[in-house]
Amino acid sequence: MTVSFNSYSSLLSSKYLSYGVAHFPASSGTVSPPSATSGSSSSVDFGNTLTSATQAYASAMSSAGEGVVRIHTAQVGLEQISANMVKLKNLATIANSATISQGYRDKLQADAAEIQKENRLIIARSQHGPEKLLSSKHTTTVQSGVGAFDTTEISFKDYSKSFVEVDLSTQSGASAAMKTLDANVAEATQGITELGKTRMELEKSLDSMGKAAKALLDVQSTLKGQSGQSSRSKGTASGSQGASNAKLGMSFMA
Repeated sequence: MTVSFNSYSSLLSSKYLSYGVAHFPASSGTVSPPSATSGSSSSVDFGNTLTSATQAYASAMSSAGEGVVRIHTAQVGLEQISANMVKLKNLATIANSATISQGYRDKLQADAAEIQKENRLIIARSQHGPEKLLSSKHTTTVQSGVGAFDTTEISFKDYSKSFVEVDLSTQSGASAAMKTLDANVAEATQGITELGKTRMELEKSLDSMGKAAKALLDVQSTLKGQSGQSSRSKGTASGSQGASNAKLGMSFMA
């Protein structure tokens, strides 16, 4: 039996051999496993190899999936913060006017304080388990393939100090706040974009691993089908032999 993997040629790369896929020739687009009906140790080894490889893909896909979840959480937080920054910029633009009363300016500052409080909460709550995604500068490494070196690094930044408080209680404070908020929106947008690129890479890796894992499962299914058919054939042969022996016995007695 020859099982063709066609578009799953990446599965045959030598970097996967360390995971026990030793029966997959790196120079070929096909896999020729030993007959499932032979009962030989090579057949058992091949079955164990498929199981090990499938488990390796499951583990790598789980790691990559956790990476996507981390990125999604951070992106959502940054998008909410960016939207709030735009609201603050609108308030600062109004507060920058020389014609408004101090009472109105104080009201604008109170509104700004509430928005900034919400931003602090978003930063604090953007976590993956205990991992702080927006208030701690760090790098998280996840698997993006089953090879030992198939990893992707996700970089997270500390925005808790970048997004400084703004003061709209004075015209000069409002003028300075407008520039600060423009820089904050740009920083949040850049963070969303950078995380998005990493997310796309991981999602592509997940798609490729999913196809390769499906190919392995298809082979396992084929081998199980062959094994079942072989058992049924042996049973039929045994039944036929029993009937023949019974006929021979009756003929001898006659």
